[in-house]
Amino acid sequence: MVTIKEINLKKEQVERIFTMIEKILKQNPNSQIYIEKPLFFEIKNNGKAHNIYHHKYVGTYHYRENEEYICALQENGGNSREIVRLGFTFNSIDFVQVTECKSKVIKNYVHYCTGMNQIVIFYAE
Repeated sequence: MVTIKEINLKKEQVERIFTMIEKILKQNPNSQIYIEKPLFFEIKNNGKAHNIYHHKYVGTYHYRENEEYICALQENGGNSREIVRLGFTFNSIDFVQVTECKSKVIKNYVHYCTGMNQIVIFYAE
């Protein structure tokens, strides 16, 4: 049975997504995670204000037609230690899907290598 968990988050708190996803995947690694696009665009467009730094666009890394956006929550700026790195893909009209997660706790989450016991959806308040 698949459970669905919905989380509401303000754009001003978007950096919390990274540590929340890390905690979710530690508790249930067979999770599929989606983020509503207004939250994603806050990460993409205003990430530095939240200590989130863009790493790269990867065309055809996980998908042939969609690009993947990779960024990381970092301690104190662009050259500091990564806390959590996430990859996102645009395979929905209203949401982006978390494709990968790497941190000290989560060594190598890749969404298509896991099951689907839980769906987690982050909504913008």
